[in-house]
Amino acid sequence: MGAKRTAKKASPSLTPDDLAARIAATGLAPTAYLLPRDAIHGPGDYAAIAAALQGLAGHDGGAPPTAGGAFPLERVTDSVDLADGLASLELALDGVHHVLEAEVRGARVDEGVLIMLGALFDRRQAAQPPSSRRSFFVDATTCKATKTLLLLCVTREAMLAINAAAGSAFVPLTEI
Repeated sequence: MGAKRTAKKASPSLTPDDLAARIAATGLAPTAYLLPRDAIHGPGDYAAIAAALQGLAGHDGGAPPTAGGAFPLERVTDSVDLADGLASLELALDGVHHVLEAEVRGARVDEGVLIMLGALFDRRQAAQPPSSRRSFFVDATTCKATKTLLLLCVTREAMLAINAAAGSAFVPLTEI
């Protein structure tokens, strides 16, 4: 009879940096992105998030990141009107113009924008063989006390292995 394996449980005091170090130790994710939940302070903030996800997707685990890589966003601009509570992120991907609308609630990132960016990436990755298809995954619970989202861009199998090895709680970004 084999020994029962259980996932490591995340410590309630686990910091985002601690979790990132655990993930790095697995060797399964070349890089991670720590996104404060309260990152919207004015124009340029949503564009910076899109650029960070583009960079995260550029790390495919084997080769160095490439300009645009697997997520070649172009003409990325945003507008943030703190007074009116409205924001938008505009970008082009594969020649198609997209406008992602956001609601401004203080400095909090509108998760709808993250979900839409994740969906655009997933749609582009659908052409890849299932075993090498990557997605953005987010751990929003382990680092909840620090109001930080930790994002990865890996295959589903790598995400499951990271959750087991690091005691994290990653889910697809499109499902937050």
